[in-house]
Amino acid sequence: MGMIASQYKTRLNQSLKALSDANIRATNYRSFNKPSDDPFAAARTFQVRREAEQNENYQSNLSSVQSALKSAESTVQLVSEIVSNANSTRICGGITGTMTKDTRAPIVKELQSMRASILTDMNAKFSDQYLFGGAGSGAPPFSVDGDGNLLYRGVNVDTGVNTNGASAVIPGGSSPTQILFGKENAGLFNGYMIAVQTGGAGSVSVSGSGITVTLGAGHATKGDLEEALQNGLGAALAAAGKPTEGMDFSKITVAGNAEDAAATASAAISDKVSLDGLAGEGVYVDLGFGLQFNADGSVVPQSAYDASLPGIAFLGYGMNGDGVPNNVYSLLGKISDMLDSDNVSMSTIQPYLDSLKQAESNLTTQTSAIGAKETFLDSTQTYLEDVSENLTAKDNDVEYVEPSDAIIDWMTQQFCYQACLQMGTNILQPTLMDFLK
Repeated sequence: MGMIASQYKTRLNQSLKALSDANIRATNYRSFNKPSDDPFAAARTFQVRREAEQNENYQSNLSSVQSALKSAESTVQLVSEIVSNANSTRICGGITGTMTKDTRAPIVKELQSMRASILTDMNAKFSDQYLFGGAGSGAPPFSVDGDGNLLYRGVNVDTGVNTNGASAVIPGGSSPTQILFGKENAGLFNGYMIAVQTGGAGSVSVSGSGITVTLGAGHATKGDLEEALQNGLGAALAAAGKPTEGMDFSKITVAGNAEDAAATASAAISDKVSLDGLAGEGVYVDLGFGLQFNADGSVVPQSAYDASLPGIAFLGYGMNGDGVPNNVYSLLGKISDMLDSDNVSMSTIQPYLDSLKQAESNLTTQTSAIGAKETFLDSTQTYLEDVSENLTAKDNDVEYVEPSDAIIDWMTQQFCYQACLQMGTNILQPTLMDFLK
């Protein structure tokens, strides 16, 4: 009877536990309460939740990009209207060779006002970023130098000259090494080539237009390279008979991994920047396209969304074959200066008027491109929302049970427990001790 009672107690506790589990399941409708209850279902649940969390991040990224793009579209439309007004018959379209300087004065004043408006609009911010700064959106992208030239991140939009000074890029394994010679040195280092090698003690030598920096093995850091250039380049240039007048070697800075640059020479140092490169640079955002990276650490363009909005791509850059600027701001300035002069002819000003019309056409194209991006983002949003719904349904299938099934199971376990209690009166027979009482 002791064995029977012990087994009965075990079975009763099992029935009670099953009733308790069914009661919890009927309350929260979860198929398991801890991973050990169902390891396979738990593993699938964690995977689905991870995918759902990633999808939420993608949607958050997309929402930020959409908001920024809408702000950019509004700004570009304002600039387009300004340029369209500048091309209207009331302003540039109404210029004739018979106009006097006094009759041209209102046009000059209005063109100057338009330039100021364009500069302000293109330095617009969204959140803590500048909309049209491209890859350098943390600072105002556009500024004007002392001569009235428009600069994009310190680069002259017409000539490509970098007012921040010359620079050299030494290709490397994981990342390139960039050497900045400082705006105080302007283009004084133009034409030189620089190479880094190991096996020395921070020495610098100059041969022809080549600069060789030898660093100690294991010490080829950007700090070592920077120190060697600041302290040894001046003496090396002087020893090679190179002019050093006006050079400030203390302004040289280094970014990147100098160790990767060892034994690899840079291209010629220059204070010219590729305007095409600035206009085409990308800033990539992960929207769930399967983000991938190249061997050099750069993003594979097809695996992410390019959210960059380089300002010079909208306003134009460089000069055409006749030496006329393609940039809206520069053109308005040139036209304004001509109209403000004592002598101006239509043959002189007409190329600039024609270029301004081309600039307006470019702005229209860029505005259409923003619209295409918005359409693409809208379709991506729909896709991500569908994925979110599918993941929710998948999570419900894996992690939860149907409420009706949970309630039926709870009632079944309740019936079983009651039956188990009733059965105990038949199983546990009276013992000798019961009779002795």
